[in-house]
Amino acid sequence: MKNFEKYLNDEPININKIFEIIVEESEKLIKNNFDFSNSIFEHYKAKIKMLLQSNQKLFWNFWEYCEKRQKEIYTKKENEITKELRKNGICIKSNYFNEEQIKSLKNDWETAINSMPELNKEEKNLTLKNRFSFKIKNEINYVQSSEFDGKKRVIFSKVETFPNSFKTLLNENSEFKEIIKSYFFTEDIFYPSAIMAEEISKPKYSRNDLYWHIDNLSDQFKIMIILEDMTEDDAPFIYKENSHKIIKRYKERYHKMYSLNGMITQDSNHFEESFTAKKEKQVAVLKAGDIVLFDCKIHHSASFAKNNGKRKNIVIYYNKLPTIKNKILFKIDSYLNFALK
Repeated sequence: MKNFEKYLNDEPININKIFEIIVEESEKLIKNNFDFSNSIFEHYKAKIKMLLQSNQKLFWNFWEYCEKRQKEIYTKKENEITKELRKNGICIKSNYFNEEQIKSLKNDWETAINSMPELNKEEKNLTLKNRFSFKIKNEINYVQSSEFDGKKRVIFSKVETFPNSFKTLLNENSEFKEIIKSYFFTEDIFYPSAIMAEEISKPKYSRNDLYWHIDNLSDQFKIMIILEDMTEDDAPFIYKENSHKIIKRYKERYHKMYSLNGMITQDSNHFEESFTAKKEKQVAVLKAGDIVLFDCKIHHSASFAKNNGKRKNIVIYYNKLPTIKNKILFKIDSYLNFALK
C-alpha cells in the first residue's frame, strides 16, 4: 500500500506503476476469494475511482486484464446459444415456452399489471417532468410513464414477492443460469436481480423516434419473454447485432459514461444512431413463447406502439453478475459519480 501512495503522489502520476499495483492487488483478491479487508480497493476507494475516471488508458487496460483473467479461470465448453451470444450479443429462441407455460406466465403478468395503482393528478404531472412515476407497495415496485410514453412496469426484486410462474419458470430456470455462466466465464452462483412485467401501449400522440443506448457498462444480462404474438405495431425491440463488442471507436464515449456515472451508466448511456454499429437495425417482431437473451451492452432501443398495438412481455434482470470486473469495480463505484442526481 505504501508503494501505491508513493506513485499516487508523483507528478505526473506513473500510470504504468499504478496499473502494476492494481493488477497485483487484483490477483490477491482472486486468490483470497475477494476478501477486500487488506486491499487497496478497500482503503483507497475514491482515489482508485479518480484514477480510472481521469485516465482512459488505465481504465481500459484494467478492463482488458479483468476479461482476460476471467477467461483463464473458466474451463467448460460453450454451447450453441453461448456461441451465438458471443458473436452477436443477442440470441432469439423461438417457442422456448410452450402454450401452457405462456398461459401461466400471462395470467401472473395480468394480475401484476392490473394491480398497478392509479395515479392522481399530481403524480401524473410528475411523470411529465421525471418521465416515470415510482411507487412501492408490499415491496413491489410500480412504474408508470407519462401519456407520451405508454409504459407500465411492475418490478419484483424480492423472491418472496415473485408470482408463482415467475418463480418456477424464470427464477429457478437452471438453463438460463448456465448460459449466462458460460457467457461471462463464471462458476459463481447467482440469481435474477429482478423480474419485470411490462406493458407498452400506444402513446397519446404518434411517435417514431428511437433512443439508442446500452443499459449499463457493467457485466449485465437480460432475458425477455414474449407473451403475445406481435406485429410491427406492437413496439418491437430494436437492436444492432455485434454491437456489444467494445471496439476502438466506442472507447472514448464509454469511458466518459464511466467517468460521469461509474458502472451504472443509465444517466449517460444514450447516443445518436450514427455512433452505433454501421449495420442495419434488426426489428424483433416475435411470437408468444419466444425469448430474447442479450448482453446489455448491445446497442438497442425501445420503440413506440402504433395503431392500438401493444407489447406484453416479461424481462429477467441479471445485474452485478459475479465477474472479476464487477466485483472489483462495484467495490469503488459509489464514489465520484458526477451525473447522479
